[in-house]
Amino acid sequence: MNNINVSYRNTDYNIYIEDNILEKLSNFINLNRKTLIISDDNIPIKYKEIVGKQLNNAEFFIFKAGENSKNQDTLFSILNHLAKNNYSRDSLLIALGGGITGDITAMAASIYKRGIDYISVPTTLLSQVDSSVGGKTAINSNYGKNLFGTFYNPLMVIIDPTTLNTLDNRQISNGLAEVIKYGIINNPEIITCLEVDSINYLELIKHSIKSKLYYVAQDPHDKGIRQILNYGHTIGHAIEQVSNYEYLHGEAVAYGIKKMIKGCSFEKRIITILKKYSLDINIEFSKEELYTFIQNDKKISDNNISLILANELGNGFIKTILLEDIRKYL
Repeated sequence: MNNINVSYRNTDYNIYIEDNILEKLSNFINLNRKTLIISDDNIPIKYKEIVGKQLNNAEFFIFKAGENSKNQDTLFSILNHLAKNNYSRDSLLIALGGGITGDITAMAASIYKRGIDYISVPTTLLSQVDSSVGGKTAINSNYGKNLFGTFYNPLMVIIDPTTLNTLDNRQISNGLAEVIKYGIINNPEIITCLEVDSINYLELIKHSIKSKLYYVAQDPHDKGIRQILNYGHTIGHAIEQVSNYEYLHGEAVAYGIKKMIKGCSFEKRIITILKKYSLDINIEFSKEELYTFIQNDKKISDNNISLILANELGNGFIKTILLEDIRKYL
């Protein structure tokens, strides 16, 4: 089993990565705790059955899949279910699914009775390499993506790479966009791994998590260097919102990456990889539509925005520009 310990400031938890670890979930959980497993209605039935058999005293809360469900209505449905059914501060939540499930479960855990434990069990590539690690929780607003949220770390993260076998190619590419980002800003070895014919997903997941933790450990609350993790996201988040989430998160971020690498020495290399994984997508929206949503970006302060760039592979950095100047990147 691969074990990554996450330890910084007041944070200490483990990330366990192993094929078929989902079938051993009960080994990590106190079965006497009252437990609510939260998933969306896209979660494969086989995973519900695997987990349900081990945690036969737990119950499931299922919400409608999709980014449009990552809102206050779903959040309060979970919170009211917990209150109505007398879940206590000793109870446990389990996020079983993708990034949306992880985000909304973590936020519910962070505010129910001022904080209860939760375990993250990500089943998509995007959630395994990115959203399950770092302690961010969030729901969306009509005015922007992830505008309402908290910082709250899980009790542990349990990653089973075999769950990727149930994903279609589009969902795999969705996660690979974040992996490409890590390669550009921090670890060029990741880019090399993506250029081979067959991907070793277990190794790629480990590389990606370690790249993310490099920034998170230095800046847990996203006030400085951690913002480098938003490479490609300023434009990407705007694309998601303008399209009413027609484009998946990774597809939108890949488009943002394309805009950020223009003129870079590694531009052709990254474009080749984007094409290889069906992420070289042409998206047509007006600058003004995108700019409307970018104005609510969390990296804005005093009419300046922190733009994330890279001048060579593995060297992401922050450049502060006037908010108005973001237009030329659109």
